[in-house]
Amino acid sequence: MEYERFAAVRNISSLDITNDGKWLLYTINTSGQLNLWKQRIIIEDKDDFIPPAPVQLTDIMEGAVRSVNVSPDNKTAVVSIDTLGNEMMQIYRVPIDEGWHYPLIRDPSHRFIPGIKPFSKDGKYLAYSSDIKNPYFLSVFIYDFWRGESKCVMSGEHTYMPVLFSEDGRFLVVSQINLNIDNDLFIVDIESGENRRLTPHREDFAIFLPVAFVNSETLLLITNYNSEFAGLYTMNLNTCQLTPLLKLEHDIEHACYVKKRETVFLTVNEGGYSRLFSYDMRRGKLLTHRIVGDVVCYQMAVSENGDVVGLLLASSVSPTSIYVFNPEKSIIRRMTQTYLGGIPEEKMIRPLRVSYKTHDGLKIEGWLYIPEVVPAGGAPCVLSIHGGPEAQERPNYAYNGFYQYLLLSLIH
Repeated sequence: MEYERFAAVRNISSLDITNDGKWLLYTINTSGQLNLWKQRIIIEDKDDFIPPAPVQLTDIMEGAVRSVNVSPDNKTAVVSIDTLGNEMMQIYRVPIDEGWHYPLIRDPSHRFIPGIKPFSKDGKYLAYSSDIKNPYFLSVFIYDFWRGESKCVMSGEHTYMPVLFSEDGRFLVVSQINLNIDNDLFIVDIESGENRRLTPHREDFAIFLPVAFVNSETLLLITNYNSEFAGLYTMNLNTCQLTPLLKLEHDIEHACYVKKRETVFLTVNEGGYSRLFSYDMRRGKLLTHRIVGDVVCYQMAVSENGDVVGLLLASSVSPTSIYVFNPEKSIIRRMTQTYLGGIPEEKMIRPLRVSYKTHDGLKIEGWLYIPEVVPAGGAPCVLSIHGGPEAQERPNYAYNGFYQYLLLSLIH
């Protein structure tokens, strides 16, 4: 079989869900380039479930829509778009009802990157990073929709990325990116511009990933500070004290907080595979949710009421696709079809998890893909070494199906 059949995939780069849980928005290259699409969210308990037809909202021909974030009023999406892969992202707004991309923050000689959760709760502010102040580093800016103007709230000889606003919109949590495996958090008063470091000074590397403000004095976050695994913690914003909330024998990858339920939806990396859980903060109870087998989760979004969870998932035999999950009914449905090569999943090869010990006794885990039929004289072996050390090889549809091509076409 030719490689083109394995590589016949549609790529998805970002997703979000409207607060009311009615619409799914995502970027996909169905049109040949990454564009923004919307799809009505319907989760039915039917074996012959057919997802609603997607609707294209942008028509980018020589660029790509890289990210999407939905405004609090569910009316507008903010997207970042670059041209011909130059990574000089510009920020546009897209009306969710009508579509089309309108310039919001644009200067082709500089890059503008929306924050992780860029909107203030009232929709007045949009936080973003840009190199417009210093070409060597990213500074943090606030765009005021009501006034139609931006101002810088944090800059320096570091790369800064805005993460999320406080409930009242007065403060902004900012991440100072030191390395891929190390960052620090600051809280910025957007009126005065004053900032204060939240994370402790340390010798070892650590990641701090803010999730949400639980209240005006408490930040919910994921961190591996002083721990082998990343856990769920709360931080007192007055004292900067970290308190463990949920620590497991595996890394917590993603987390979304539903304030109305005081519940955190989270995915956990268990030996390379992603598992979905919800944690009830009031009762301290962890609940396991069944999803769709051995998958890897790349992004998660949750509606305001927590009745819809959007998941960007991939597996060793299936490229990245979007699923929606109803926690109350425990129903999960696939919304996108991203593989076009016509090779059934059951014909592809799922890996075995293997491990070995290094010279110092450290256990290293890996994945072994074995063809269904091995010739009597043996078969060639391909050793694929991932980049590391900040990430492990995951059992996804690697290199647009290249592993599967080798297994089914060359080795087999």
